[in-house]
Amino acid sequence: MYECFLTDGELKFVVSNLRRMIYDADDRIHIFQLDGRSRTHTLGIALQPKNPSLGLRRQTTRRC
Repeated sequence: MYECFLTDGELKFVVSNLRRMIYDADDRIHIFQLDGRSRTHTLGIALQPKNPSLGLRRQTTRRC
């Protein structure tokens, strides 16, 4: 499971590429939009992710 910060355009790009790569009979992909109030939990020396363009463009967190 991966957590990604994606714009709407980036999400469309990822989904269109994944649709070409998967086999409908065998593969499943689930994309969830996370609650923006949720906090990311990190392990070890990992740092909390920062939204580099905060305030410049809308980004949403989706679990991919």
